[in-house]
Amino acid sequence: MTTRLCLVTVLSLVAASASSALACSPREFIVYFAAGSAEPSPASAEAFFTVIDEVASYAREARRVEVIGHADGAGAANYNLELSKMRAGQVRSLLIARGVDLTKITMQARGETMPAVAAGEFSEPLNRRVTFAIEWDRLATGALAANCALIPPPSSQ
Repeated sequence: MTTRLCLVTVLSLVAASASSALACSPREFIVYFAAGSAEPSPASAEAFFTVIDEVASYAREARRVEVIGHADGAGAANYNLELSKMRAGQVRSLLIARGVDLTKITMQARGETMPAVAAGEFSEPLNRRVTFAIEWDRLATGALAANCALIPPPSSQ
């Protein structure tokens, strides 16, 4: 069996297989959180669950879903690591409640180590987030088919 990989995060990407790869058009799934919390930020609360529903529709067809929690630089590094773990856990629970097989979901907590916006020790709303990486091992169907196409692998020149 060949493995096809598409990371659905800021940069969408492709992994090669022996004869072809599944390329997904760029999609960005990010949910944002309130400062010091694993609850949606007030500014994104309305869209938060819509994004979770869309991620779940992709994730149900996926082989693996990685939920990656992040935090801003306000506060101690250990606290931010735990907070990013809580955020990823909250999203994982929401995906499971929407029918995603819990055995497909892995989590990472990045704390303040990978900011979306350089802000140092300051509170930055764009850094309080969860991103996703979704991997498939078969051709896309349903919602995935609209965003993916079979392409040849890169040449080995």
